[in-house]
Amino acid sequence: MIVLIGANGSMGKRYQAILRYLGQEFRGFDLGEDTDAIADAERVSAGVIIASPTETHEDYLRALSDIPAPILCEKPITKNLHGLCHILKRTMPLRMMNQYAILDDPDSAGLTLYNFYHHGSDTIQWDCMLLIGLARGSVALYDHSPIWTCTLNGRALSLDEVGRAYVSYVDRWLQHPDQDREEIYRMHEKAAIWRP
Repeated sequence: MIVLIGANGSMGKRYQAILRYLGQEFRGFDLGEDTDAIADAERVSAGVIIASPTETHEDYLRALSDIPAPILCEKPITKNLHGLCHILKRTMPLRMMNQYAILDDPDSAGLTLYNFYHHGSDTIQWDCMLLIGLARGSVALYDHSPIWTCTLNGRALSLDEVGRAYVSYVDRWLQHPDQDREEIYRMHEKAAIWRP
């Protein structure tokens, strides 16, 4: 069974749909059910998904750092690079959601662009850290477009492609739960210093 933390938020509902689609049994916990979620996570072997708000990720990862179950954390893990270093030193199998990596074409180059009409309370560089991290050329991110548009290294992406990439990335995590820790750090570092 997979433990899903933050199950009733917008990202949690996305993960619920993905897990159902993949035929994975899960138990969802909302914020405020921390004790039950961590106790359940200590008993499961399939994994833990952290889909709670960004400001809670670091605390959950610290609380779960001694469990053997693999963890998939929504991005960013934290906006604090010092806290990130502490988490990355832990030995638990860890991945950060990076759906755009599945869609990136290493032969493409050029502008990485992300226009979107709505975003959360995070600043734009954290919302778009994956695009910034994968960009091999210049980056242009805008939060004032009424139309969702995403071009990653010269390749225009559709919402359907991004949705399918989420499913593929969760499936990849189930098969290979660990990720290059240096890659995770580089993405956070690049987003931390990037300014629109």
